[in-house]
Amino acid sequence: MMMTKKRKLLFYSFIGIQVLVLFFITFTHYATEWYGEEIRLKTEPIDPRDLFYGDYVTLRYDINNVSTNDVEVNVPLDDSYNYRPVYVVIEKKDYGKVVSIHNNKPNVAKHHAVLKARMQYWGKGSRGNNIHLEYGFERYYADSETALELEKDYGKFDVIIKVSPWGQKISRLDYK
Repeated sequence: MMMTKKRKLLFYSFIGIQVLVLFFITFTHYATEWYGEEIRLKTEPIDPRDLFYGDYVTLRYDINNVSTNDVEVNVPLDDSYNYRPVYVVIEKKDYGKVVSIHNNKPNVAKHHAVLKARMQYWGKGSRGNNIHLEYGFERYYADSETALELEKDYGKFDVIIKVSPWGQKISRLDYK
């Protein structure tokens, strides 16, 4: 059965679009590494295991838990807002520090960066209202030997993340 010219063109166009989408996905990952801004974060690792992905280290950062006494909050503080996406303004000094939390992506000065996170409101605590933020780079996958080393080196390394307009990711671990 012969394909008409129109059907051939449609078929090859469909294949070409799929290949372009794969290249675009790959490029955005590497482009974040090449062009993204660096932010250094303090960590506290925990070592779990995932049946499907293998060994990884769960990393907690100073920027994961914040108090409303310490940051400007421009989102509703109630349980109905749990797990919704928010934009977190980070000050890029020695270590990244949360400055403010917003519903929409704000314009920021050069010495700030914006990270996308999911917010969970924890309510009143000893230091005001507590907010937990998850950024999506709390897991660092490694082989079992490296994961065990990272667990032993608890607190002896920082995480360098890269932030670009199209994404954020862990760039590398930096030993002190």
